[in-house]
Amino acid sequence: MDFANGPGGEVSVFKFDDNPPAATFLSLPHYWDVVSNIPNDSFSVIITFNYNESEILDRGLQEAKLAIARYDSMWHAQDSMIDTASNTISITTSHFSLFTIGDFNVTGISTDDPNKFPKSFSLYPNYPNPFNPNTTIRYDLVKKSKVVFIIYNTLGQKVKTLINETQTAGSKSVIWDGTDNTGQSVSSGLFLYTLRVDDIQQSRKMLLIR
Repeated sequence: MDFANGPGGEVSVFKFDDNPPAATFLSLPHYWDVVSNIPNDSFSVIITFNYNESEILDRGLQEAKLAIARYDSMWHAQDSMIDTASNTISITTSHFSLFTIGDFNVTGISTDDPNKFPKSFSLYPNYPNPFNPNTTIRYDLVKKSKVVFIIYNTLGQKVKTLINETQTAGSKSVIWDGTDNTGQSVSSGLFLYTLRVDDIQQSRKMLLIR
């Protein structure tokens, strides 16, 4: 991560190899905490992140649509400049905070514009499919709803509960890493993912190949 055209001061960057906290969009499995002794709003700095093409493919992201998001009570997509030749993406900002990289054009992000909310409830095919070890599943919520997302095997046995919470309206995504509720990797096979939103339920099939 590089800085340019910024003020003097101490800057520290902490990288976390985990999904961004409270994220409702499709992103890389990393986020960065950028902290400094420079007061917010007193500067303008360019922040550049490097990304890995294989991770982009593994997460089902579209490289040309990547953007950086900054966390401030919720995630906000930033006006980003991407260089696919060097696998870098940059923003100009006056705030140090948590940052991550995601494909918000595909999966959505929290917004105050009601025209950007989905018009109907949808559960999309997972990508990739077949998959190993991770797959991403997208879905749309038209209003704030109680969401229960469960993976079943072909015997109808519950394998893993991915989501059991109330979520706001918007386009969402969830990643299954091929493990069960105990954290153990499951064997290859056909699985059913079921999304229940209030009193509506939809299911689709996916294939895990080890």
